[in-house]
Amino acid sequence: MDMVKNFLGEATDLVVGLIALGVAVNLVFGGGAAFVPDVIGNITAITADLGAQGLVGLIVALLILNLVKR
Repeated sequence: MDMVKNFLGEATDLVVGLIALGVAVNLVFGGGAAFVPDVIGNITAITADLGAQGLVGLIVALLILNLVKR
């Protein structure tokens, strides 16, 4: 069980690092670069969708934040 937790923790760290790298690359090269997806646009869309859901969106955002902090 500890091995699975360690793997998931490291995978989560990797994904968060890739998201941060994607945001930085988007800021430098813009969202139209062929090799980089529009990370900032995707984060904005997710935030808008959660905001449109009101309380449910807030609860989901808090759950996601809790999972990332583990």
